[in-house]
Amino acid sequence: MGTFDVVSIYFIRHGMTQWNIEKRYLGHSDEPILPELLHDSRLLKQQLSALSFDQIFTSDLRRCMETAEYLVPNKPACADPNLREMNFGDWEGYTHQELQNDLRYQHWISQWQTSSPPNGEDYPSFRRRVRSFLIELLAINNSRNVLVVTHGGIIREIMNGFIPGLTFTATKIPNGGGIRMVFKQDGGDWKCSSWSVVPIVGKESL
Repeated sequence: MGTFDVVSIYFIRHGMTQWNIEKRYLGHSDEPILPELLHDSRLLKQQLSALSFDQIFTSDLRRCMETAEYLVPNKPACADPNLREMNFGDWEGYTHQELQNDLRYQHWISQWQTSSPPNGEDYPSFRRRVRSFLIELLAINNSRNVLVVTHGGIIREIMNGFIPGLTFTATKIPNGGGIRMVFKQDGGDWKCSSWSVVPIVGKESL
């Protein structure tokens, strides 16, 4: 029989930024969070403070590092560029309304899985780096409870890949919220055995 391992990972989306409020495309642009809105994550901070994490990871963009420092202050975290949001290239900082008449944008919206923004990142490349991070994380033998502070697209991609019935475009992750996913390995394959929304507001979904 194969070995059996369990890893519990808390995937948290960064706090609110001004561009989030204005609904602008925000990928690799290094926007800060809005400190005055951090109080919205007080419940999450309280719940995370009661946990002991073997590893803490963040995107290397400041909105994630600032969120991690608020949620788990004075705890060392590894900043990983693989945890960055998708790069929206020339469309960074623009809204849907500002781009909707651009034919290139219309094509990307309808064919987002096979095309990319100008000077931006295509979905297959995004998917590969997200999966690469997760595979490496799950291979760390001494990690059983992990915190990952990252971006909405990263969390949606992981949920889409491991939770049956979900789709990337239908999944919504609020700023300052996220999910807890429990991964189990038996015979070499990792699967999500359960997941729940955080801050914890109800029973875990199986």
